[in-house]
Amino acid sequence: MSEILLKIENLFVQYDTEEGIVQAVDDVSLEVMREEVFGLVGESGCGKSTLALSIMGLLSKPMGRIVSGHIYLNDTDLVGMSQEELRNIRGKNISMIFQDPTASLNPVFTVGDQLIEAYRAHDKNIEMDAAKSKATGMLRKVGISNPETRITQYPHEFSGGMKQRAMIAIGLANNPQLLIADEPTTNLDVTIQAQILELMSDLKKEYSSSILLITHNLGVVAELADRVGVMYAGRMAEIGTARQIFHDPQHPYTKGLINSLPGFKSRSDRLPIIPGRVPNLVRPPSGCRFHPRCPYASEQCAVEASKGRIIDGRYVSCHMGIKDLEGKAGIRYEQ
Repeated sequence: MSEILLKIENLFVQYDTEEGIVQAVDDVSLEVMREEVFGLVGESGCGKSTLALSIMGLLSKPMGRIVSGHIYLNDTDLVGMSQEELRNIRGKNISMIFQDPTASLNPVFTVGDQLIEAYRAHDKNIEMDAAKSKATGMLRKVGISNPETRITQYPHEFSGGMKQRAMIAIGLANNPQLLIADEPTTNLDVTIQAQILELMSDLKKEYSSSILLITHNLGVVAELADRVGVMYAGRMAEIGTARQIFHDPQHPYTKGLINSLPGFKSRSDRLPIIPGRVPNLVRPPSGCRFHPRCPYASEQCAVEASKGRIIDGRYVSCHMGIKDLEGKAGIRYEQ
């Protein structure tokens, strides 16, 4: 059995807003194994990025806070650590690639300066020339041509794809055990997306790192992930292998997501949709948060949230599961 690298147990995260308290992450538990790519998917606003920021200890305080729960990295609980302790872990044991590399790179420092800083932050004894040599080699490794020149350039002199490569270089500078990639291909064209995904896959093998891949793009997850977690309205709906999730989904929300993917349908056919909208997490619905949109919902779903159970070897947070529900009333998603 693979060794667990990251273990999240019963995590609750809230934000204070003018409308009230947002229950952004609600009793989430998951595990990421060593040398695994774990894909985390779901609609925008379901809590994926909040979960990532919680792991990194980067929640915007005092508005955002971990209410309860545990985040274990190598059996060490990150919850409750001081900022100084977390700084020693960030960039060394855990790194993160953010959604927008343009906003993440400092425009007044060269790309080389920012990469060199990543080395020197965790190795106070490294000489500048040695750090510069490592930075140049890392830019070359992530596919940036002429790195000796590029290291002296500023972020605005890089294309979108090159900025993302630079962010990956910074993230992998200290050979972290876990790389969190939050929407790493957003705003990139399809060709560059494919190059970035191939690069991440190759570097994961080379560095024996684990990757927590956060995205709403199911195609990206199908390409890279070993296992997949599906989030809805701050809660985990289903966790399983990529094959289980894509070929045999057991939660109605997962099934709705998979069915809405363009396939080999003719142009005259309409894609199935999930009716309704993601709920307001200031005032989430009672019971199962998906029940107002679920074609299989019962009275039990409206009053009692499923505690989750194992169906065919994967976690499913549903009172019944698709195999138990389908065919009973001929219910299907809207066409």
